[in-house]
Amino acid sequence: MRGRKPRPNTLNVIDGGIGRRVAGKPRPPTCPSHLNPSAKTEWKRLAPSLFPRGIIGEADRASLVAYCQAYGRWVGSGTKAR
Repeated sequence: MRGRKPRPNTLNVIDGGIGRRVAGKPRPPTCPSHLNPSAKTEWKRLAPSLFPRGIIGEADRASLVAYCQAYGRWVGSGTKAR
């Protein structure tokens, strides 16, 4: 085969397509409603950057939910200094 190697499709999706053909950008899954407010904030911070780049996929959603839930509990369990 001659010429350049084709670019991975994930890079084309991130860039918005190839030439005149525009590929749809993948949207991150929605934030689960059962998370507490600090866990939702963590989800909204991480998900938009991880899902479109292909770092994590739909199969990894449960792991991200577990992380955000643990983070929310950790942040919420802080005690105030007296």
